[in-house]
Amino acid sequence: MKTQQQYYQQYVNFIKALNPVAVPDAPATDWWVKANGIGGIASGIDQDIYTFRQNIFPQYASGNALDKFLASYNLQSRSAGTPATGYCSLADVQTQDITIPVNTELSISNNQYFVQQTTVVIGGSLGQIPIQSSNTGAGQQLANGTELTLTEPIGSIDKLVVISMNEGAGKESDPNVRYRILQAIQNPKLGGTKQDYITWATSQPNITASYVAANILQTGILSIFVLSGTNDPDVILANPYAYNRTTTDPDIQIVQNYIETQRPINDNALVSTTDTQIYSEPTINVGVILIQNLTLDTLLPEFNNITVADLIRREVRRAFISTPLYGTKIGNNRYIRLSDIVKSVDTGLSADEGVYAQILVDRTIDYKGSQDNIPINTSIQQDNNLFLIYDIEYQAINVYVMV
Repeated sequence: MKTQQQYYQQYVNFIKALNPVAVPDAPATDWWVKANGIGGIASGIDQDIYTFRQNIFPQYASGNALDKFLASYNLQSRSAGTPATGYCSLADVQTQDITIPVNTELSISNNQYFVQQTTVVIGGSLGQIPIQSSNTGAGQQLANGTELTLTEPIGSIDKLVVISMNEGAGKESDPNVRYRILQAIQNPKLGGTKQDYITWATSQPNITASYVAANILQTGILSIFVLSGTNDPDVILANPYAYNRTTTDPDIQIVQNYIETQRPINDNALVSTTDTQIYSEPTINVGVILIQNLTLDTLLPEFNNITVADLIRREVRRAFISTPLYGTKIGNNRYIRLSDIVKSVDTGLSADEGVYAQILVDRTIDYKGSQDNIPINTSIQQDNNLFLIYDIEYQAINVYVMV
């Protein structure tokens, strides 16, 4: 969307191109008046088109316009965000029992936390004290071992130590709200199909993906597995560390409650998520043939100075995070197929009209590993979550030059 000044300048440049000796930007001249008039009208039309698109088409909407679409299609309101939750312990073992009251305030820098329930730490132990951040957002999560200061010491206890903490979430983003609206429009309810359950699940705040499978947990139970966080591989790949898409318990419960109001009466549906499992061994070896005089350390200025080796590692990781939740069934087990990784790498290196294809003489990637395909562990956890591979660390990918 161009501003009045931008249209003004475009008109002035056009006049100068037609008549090099003209001075159309001289104040108070006819050209100057016309340029400003045309700029004002054109930018006004642009603004009207933008407003029209926001209020008529959800795929172009943002902010308040999206909130109106949520209400129009009877969808769950935008999530205001969730706090970070976790557990702390005493810093040192005490000989006597210590009572930590509910709402005890804790802090570090500008982040504030509080104890969720009164907890008695038995003498001789460090205890597990449930805490929650006062604010919402991912920035509230703390690393294990972080010390939190008590606003008011309890006896000699003036600090607690974080032993585990789940990530919070900020206000639901426009892209996620837009995704939920489009899912509802494109997939009208049909009466309990697989797609219906996916649509119902992803219509709820913070849920960005859903997968449905029968008889995974037990016979007669329809499992709806949900994931949070982005589904955009490029966003995930921008983070060099494993991207955790596990959904929080409160969001799982919201989806469960909503599906109970929608599901057919003869379906037994259980909503759960997947616990992150990172593939780390054995190492996946990738052999490549490079153009003469290039090495794996050669820089590619047109792609943010990424090395050839890191470019290939990125595409191997893309294959992992893009694989369907349950992988590919081969016999009685499920796998991430090496052929899918080869395809992803080949496609990734050939992107943008062959910018990367010139790096390799032959883009046939040679994989060497201890097994033909990578098994997906589908063990069931106590909380009914599946323990699945859906990411890989760069350290588990070895890229070498083939002779």
